[in-house]
Order: sequence, then structure tokens, then C-alpha cells
Amino acid sequence: MCVELLLLVALVHGDWQPAGTERGFAIEKRPAKGTSLFEVRVSGPVDLAPKQIFDVLWDVRAQKTFAPHIKRLDVVSEAKDSVVIYEQVEVPVVQDRDYTLRLRRLTDDNTQLYQVIAENADSLGPPPDKDHVRMKVIWSNFTIEPGDKGSVVTYHSFGDPAGDIPTWLKNAAATRAPLDFVLAIVKEAKLRQKRSAP
Repeated sequence: MCVELLLLVALVHGDWQPAGTERGFAIEKRPAKGTSLFEVRVSGPVDLAPKQIFDVLWDVRAQKTFAPHIKRLDVVSEAKDSVVIYEQVEVPVVQDRDYTLRLRRLTDDNTQLYQVIAENADSLGPPPDKDHVRMKVIWSNFTIEPGDKGSVVTYHSFGDPAGDIPTWLKNAAATRAPLDFVLAIVKEAKLRQKRSAP
């Protein structure tokens, strides 16, 4: 199932355009279908085993302690391979945003291929409030697989911040936020590795 899903993602429309590199990660973007906003893909090698990174990524409750911009993170419901979360995030200059996501994990310990898929689940979260702009078009795929010196991480995401914000500002945020999230996950995984070392 994991391989089939990865192939499906790879066949989705459009060519990626380079948008820079930082700390060994390539940043790419392409227009999202039907909008003037960008999808973003961040990818690169990490000198950790895939499972070490996945364990941090799937430790959803802990993310509010290390992931950037998160003001609030509530677990609404959870099952064996899925969890629904409600998040409030700080956004510079404009009003803060919120959204509800359903996260699903696809894992294969034999091949060391791990994936977390996030999709909008607005109907499962709390109603909108006056202090936040509700994001309803948001999704991502975070894939971790074996690499030459540990793992290769790929984070493909899209989020429409909604509200009356210039397109250039939306796209600037959409390019930076995914990289910040990947860097935070990797940093936390390395910290946990150090703490567990004998």
C-alpha cells in the first residue's frame, strides 16, 4: 500500500521549480492546481534511521513543545493508525490561523518506509472563533525512507491561509513553513538520539 501511494503522489501534475536550499534540504515549489498558490516540497538526507524520525513525527502530542508557530494542539480523537488534531498557529503580521487535520500513518518496518498523510477534517474539530481565521484547504504528505547514510525525508504540502492576504505573502509563508517543520522534526529526533545514547 505504501509503495502504491508514493507512486500516486509522484504522478500528480506539474514540474517542480527550485526555490533554494537550506541545511542540506532542497526546497521546490509548483503552482497548485486551480489556484495562484504554491505547493511546496522539502527533501533531503538525514543521518538518522527512518524509524527514529518517524517516531518523532508520529508523537503528535509532543509537537507543541518543539514545532514552530504552534500555539495550541489538541488531540480530538485517535485510533490505531490515525489521529485527528486541532491546531492554532501564530502567523506574523496577520491574524492567527487554525485548522483541524486527520493524520494517517502508513508504515512498513521491513522496508523502513514510513508515511504520514494529513488532510483537512474541519467537520471534526471545534467551530470557528473570532480570534482565528479558519484554514479549510490544507494537506500534506511526509515520507521517510532509507538513504545512503540514514534516511531521505520528503515533505510535500499545501495550505491556503485563507483571508484577505496578498498572494505573494501567502506564497512566502507557504515556502518557509514546511522547511521550518522538517528542521524541527529532525532537530528533535537528534536530541532524542543523544538523550538515549549510553
